[in-house]
Amino acid sequence: MSGERRRELRTAIWVGITLAGVLGAAATRAQDEETFTSAEILQAAIEGSTENCLEYCITGICFWLKCKWSGCKIRTTPQIEHFLPDLVVTAHKTPGDLPWTEAAVLYGAAAAEAARLFSGAGSSDGGSRHVNVTNKPQDGETTQPEHENLLFRDVSVIGSPVVAAFSRQNRIGPRSGYLCRTPVRPMRPYFLSELDSLVWRGGALSGPEVVYPASFVPGLREVGRGVFRSWGPVHPRTGFIHANEEPKGAAVTAQRGMDIATRHGQPHVYQPAPVDPSNEKTDKWQMLFPVAESRCNAFGRDRDYGLNRSSTGNYGWLYWGQHECCIRRSGKFLGSVDTDPVCLN
Repeated sequence: MSGERRRELRTAIWVGITLAGVLGAAATRAQDEETFTSAEILQAAIEGSTENCLEYCITGICFWLKCKWSGCKIRTTPQIEHFLPDLVVTAHKTPGDLPWTEAAVLYGAAAAEAARLFSGAGSSDGGSRHVNVTNKPQDGETTQPEHENLLFRDVSVIGSPVVAAFSRQNRIGPRSGYLCRTPVRPMRPYFLSELDSLVWRGGALSGPEVVYPASFVPGLREVGRGVFRSWGPVHPRTGFIHANEEPKGAAVTAQRGMDIATRHGQPHVYQPAPVDPSNEKTDKWQMLFPVAESRCNAFGRDRDYGLNRSSTGNYGWLYWGQHECCIRRSGKFLGSVDTDPVCLN
């Protein structure tokens, strides 16, 4: 057996063991119902890929030149476009209290300490300021849901553990698999708002966010369909948000964190994530916690999103990034031509 075949076999065995073990663990939820695990992230990614999250399309034809002693031939492969579960995003109420179990172990203590140092406050919420307004029932009225006038959330954007399994699976066989490879590194922290406390906790129009017109002009960048059905503005990209429903407010802070993490040269403390810049109108978000969803949608489309309320005030999502590539084969790449897309789901 050749060395290449042995490597392919080892990779196939690794993927099989990984998928079997993780799926087995995902079948039994974590004992702590206030968090989610990497096993549940993989389970959600598999379910999402069978729904509308993957969105696999053939968008063109790629050309490869293959030469042998007998001559040269031009061969073709499809040019493809699809989404991958690149990043895990959390919005959490207390600094360092990430609802993702493994990420909390790795980064929780450091994030909490950073928030304490940068905010100059010793409180448990890292100096965050949020006002809870509860609508209490009047005589003869039924209990009304709790509403937040001003809430604050810290946000983390971390490389998904799923990308490792997807990348290894893509190398099985004599040629490349049928998925693009992502440059996202699993478990790498691309944005931790606690490290960006000087800006993230700076308030609406303080600090460098004031230079963006969308920070003070309503309607320029809204999460939702128009100003009157908006969940909140993308700018200013801080942790404070006025929201009548906590899940929607937390989602807006997650969108803000992603907006920072996927762009270069932002006046924030972060490491740019190697994916296309986020777009609040077309992004694919899949909720992981407190409700495990199988489908992806941009924020602002689900009117009932406010029902996904967390008892802890913490939330988590899987962010699917868009990728385009040629399915590889041996030979020299000559180029590609676009065609009308043919999508499989």
